[in-house]
Amino acid sequence: MPDNLPVDPLVRDRIKAVLGRLALHLPPTRMPAQQFDLLLDDYLTDLAPYSVTLVEGACDNWRRKGEPHFPKVSDLIRLIFAQNTQKA
Repeated sequence: MPDNLPVDPLVRDRIKAVLGRLALHLPPTRMPAQQFDLLLDDYLTDLAPYSVTLVEGACDNWRRKGEPHFPKVSDLIRLIFAQNTQKA
């Protein structure tokens, strides 16, 4: 497991659940479940600096925008920054 994953396994599991729920709406390209788990691990690594609330908000925003595909992690990070900008 990479060092920069969220330390709290509950936080990690919650973010993974949020991403999994988004995948129900916007399934990633067809890939075996094992490959999707590896993809989620990469997402968890990249999203580790952000709170569950911010990640969940970004996923909700992506889904509500009507995007036709599962987001790249950079899409989610961009939405997280947009959320922070709007709150400031």
